[in-house]
Amino acid sequence: MIVGGAREALRASVGRNGDQQLTSLVADRAALKVFGSPMLVCGATVAPLGRRARGLLAYLALSHPPRATRERLTGLFWPDRGEVQARASLRQCLVELRGAIGEEIVADREWVALDAGALQGDWTALEAALATADTASLTAGLTAVGSEPLLDGMEFGEAFDDWLRATRAAVDTRLAAGVLKSIGAARQAGDSAAALALADAWLLRDPLDEAVAAAAIEIEVAQNAQVAARKRYRNFELALMRLGEGEPGPAGRH
Repeated sequence: MIVGGAREALRASVGRNGDQQLTSLVADRAALKVFGSPMLVCGATVAPLGRRARGLLAYLALSHPPRATRERLTGLFWPDRGEVQARASLRQCLVELRGAIGEEIVADREWVALDAGALQGDWTALEAALATADTASLTAGLTAVGSEPLLDGMEFGEAFDDWLRATRAAVDTRLAAGVLKSIGAARQAGDSAAALALADAWLLRDPLDEAVAAAAIEIEVAQNAQVAARKRYRNFELALMRLGEGEPGPAGRH
């Protein structure tokens, strides 16, 4: 994230170009949804951003740090255009984004950056829950995003597709590890109901996560809920068979 003098230097080098005349959403009220089709929401209003503007904003928000070179962005979002045309399209996209979030997006001749702290949303809520090991918030966040893919419907070319595949895998890996850790913490604290609720929320997103399914079955067995445990095992077995994955491993057999 660009902060302090570096951020001010970028803003100064960009200039406003009439930004003060644009109608802007209040940044601290704007929410960025990245699961499903990405969108920027302010209250009940969806910002009327084009597909590339939404994709670019989501790309920056999911990047660490949340910035990229102009060359990188034109290669990702306008791979079929010449350099001059692609850079012109990027400039227009940035004008569009400044109209939505104002000075929270800044750029100079080489870099484009986002003040990600000003934008809350579904992924930031999940990250906060993971960082604080907040089981209830993690359950609520996962329930909200359900099985929606990250940046659904965003297709701009091979380079973007490669980035998106890697990012989806990294996000789901981080979530899976956090879910399993939180389930263990809830069980240790004696809150089996919270552990099961979290397991159910995650299994809606990844029904083939054997470690989480096994943990949920263990909880139900410990509660003498044998019917529920058998039903969960059978559902997991059927999910594996539907995708040709065979039978559950030893961790899922109870």
